[in-house]
Amino acid sequence: MDIGRQLNDKLATIVHENSNQKEHCATSSKFVAHLYQGCMRNFANTSLVFGRINQLLRDYGGWIVVRNGDFSKFHWTEISYRFRSIGITQPYLPISVTYDYYDKNKHILTINLPDTVAPKYVLLNGLDDTNIEKYRRNIIYVAKSMGAKDLTYTEKEATKIVELEIRLANITAPTFNRVKRTIGELQEKYSGICWRTYLTKMLAIPNLALQENDEVMLYSPHHLDKIVEVLQSTAPSTLVSYVEYRVIVALLRAVGLNICEGISNSAPSACLELTKLALPTALSALYVHRFLCSDTKHELTQLVHDIKGGLIEVLDATKGYEQSRAAFIRKIKAMHEHIAYPDALLDGNEVNKYYANVKFSEDYLQFYSNLLKFNIDESYKKLKEVPRRNDWKSRTSLLNVNAQYQPLENSIEILAGLVAHPIYNPDLPSYVNYAGMGSIVGHEIYHGVSGLGLMFDEHGQMNTWVTSEDVANLDRASKCIHQQHAELIKDEKKAWVTLDEDRADVVGVLSAYRAYQTWFQRNGGEPRPQDFGRYTINQLFWISYGRLWCSKESDYYVKNHLSFTKHSRYMYRVLVPLMNSEDFSKDFNCPPGSYMNPINKCRL
Repeated sequence: MDIGRQLNDKLATIVHENSNQKEHCATSSKFVAHLYQGCMRNFANTSLVFGRINQLLRDYGGWIVVRNGDFSKFHWTEISYRFRSIGITQPYLPISVTYDYYDKNKHILTINLPDTVAPKYVLLNGLDDTNIEKYRRNIIYVAKSMGAKDLTYTEKEATKIVELEIRLANITAPTFNRVKRTIGELQEKYSGICWRTYLTKMLAIPNLALQENDEVMLYSPHHLDKIVEVLQSTAPSTLVSYVEYRVIVALLRAVGLNICEGISNSAPSACLELTKLALPTALSALYVHRFLCSDTKHELTQLVHDIKGGLIEVLDATKGYEQSRAAFIRKIKAMHEHIAYPDALLDGNEVNKYYANVKFSEDYLQFYSNLLKFNIDESYKKLKEVPRRNDWKSRTSLLNVNAQYQPLENSIEILAGLVAHPIYNPDLPSYVNYAGMGSIVGHEIYHGVSGLGLMFDEHGQMNTWVTSEDVANLDRASKCIHQQHAELIKDEKKAWVTLDEDRADVVGVLSAYRAYQTWFQRNGGEPRPQDFGRYTINQLFWISYGRLWCSKESDYYVKNHLSFTKHSRYMYRVLVPLMNSEDFSKDFNCPPGSYMNPINKCRL
């Protein structure tokens, strides 16, 4: 069963049962019930949303796509400030508060790449794409539902919105090339925007007025050049229209309408997604109480420690890296772990205090808007706070099937949504869990000692801690993986895109195998299932790893999604690591030079 679907089924059970309770002891569970019930009652009630949108846009003459008029007196920044007050963020110059990459003891305001409504992989196909035309027609349908009469004018304005999104989608930047600039430097270079006013009003932190010498982080040195060029070359009315459109998109989500896909086929699924978006902490707390226990967290902690040891074994068995080996091991051992959930989520009082500033409203749309604003306010107010690695409030959105490495903390995080079958199941043999969760954990830990992780030391400080000779050794090993993968997929360019993840896949499963051997010896082995009696325990480990990535990929997925992901196709996530494993070849007696046991293996 798909683990994402399995997670949603569990969450659906939670919100359904929670909504049927007559009384709620916790404020957070009351919020979940109120939002979910409001969504269910108003599902597909677009007239409710259009009425509210018309009220919001009345001061600006209505949505530009709906009616022609003189909109020259309006500026996209002024309208953005207005909608920030109801929890709607700004699409052209979206901001976030993040770790300062150059000083981990500070947060910093970051200006990110533009975001879009339609997926970027669709927008990059251009205006003639059939999916883009469907998207444009949906925008026209919404405008007609809001009272558009001049359809020739409306179609033209809808096309302008799509064209603008396509231009925004084409603005890209390297994975890591962050630079800091003062607000004064931004003002000097990009004088068309009053940066101090814009950033202060979009943050909307009480009693905070940014100054000219305050620093901000840019996603890359030149991405602002591209954004500003788009802003300067686009008609002001179109810029305003698109900001208004983003408000419409956000509010239509409250009644189950995704403007790219239309009305959801299922009210429960649409309302669950809305609840996950607006109340991630409250829903995470309910999920943890219902489906996870402290024993599971303890067992996972031991697994992570074993994987660290397994990676150190792999490193010790690898020739070279003598000058940096001790630093690699030191960083791996120092890596902090955030496993499944913060303990504070089990404390109802703590969760209720977290939501103390949410304004409750019986008005469904108002309450939804209040939650959007609260979530943004919570993320922005960290700007003046000192980062704390153990701050539980920064780790409460757990409802994703994911694990990740955080270089500025030197930490690995395993989200609660990942702790489920087939990746992890405490009732199954340990070879299944070490092959599944273990290989994923090893994958993420390896990111700490490769790629971006080489820029940050064991304390999370940006620092040179690996010798140039050992960086060159890593590069040679990486080229081996790239060449091997490129030959398999017949696409050298794509093999460069996925290289970091391909390397981590290889080391992840090798580390997990070594870790499982440690577990096996420590526990005196484990019984072999009768149904799989013809396989050894070690063979069952490798079979479990292969099963982890078993999937059916549609032609559409391969053509569209895979072009923009940094991960390889699932089949290659199995083949490439196992082809480079001496242990796999030994356990299955693969003849030297055979497909799964090539003579020239890549050594990482």
